Amino acid sequence: MMMTSRTQTISPSSKSKEYEEFLTLVINPVTENNTIKLQTMINDDPRLVHVRDENGWQIIHLAAAKGHLNYLKILVELGEADVNSRVGPRLDGGSVLWLVVSYTEFGADHPVFSYLKGVGAQLINPEPDDG
Repeated sequence: MMMTSRTQTISPSSKSKEYEEFLTLVINPVTENNTIKLQTMINDDPRLVHVRDENGWQIIHLAAAKGHLNYLKILVELGEADVNSRVGPRLDGGSVLWLVVSYTEFGADHPVFSYLKGVGAQLINPEPDDG
């Protein structure tokens, strides 16, 4: 599959087996700290970090919402994930840091919040829905 940009939007019907495995690794609690597997997958196909689903979510959004600091570090440092990436079909939803505040148990006191702020992430709220 040829990509013209670092960010690729995919539909559920076109998700590759590799992306499904990548996604499962991040969202499955059984594989929560399988950092070696994550590193291997990124090294094998760095494009996986930048794939978006139909709702504009990337793997970095899932890792942030779940509070997975080890995964976030790998996604940012090895996979060059965009720490200010926003969710939503029009990419006007909340940023990665907003997801940490909104979804993790400790919000701004969570270690993921401190890490992301330290690498330049900005807290960007979702834009209001025009209706």
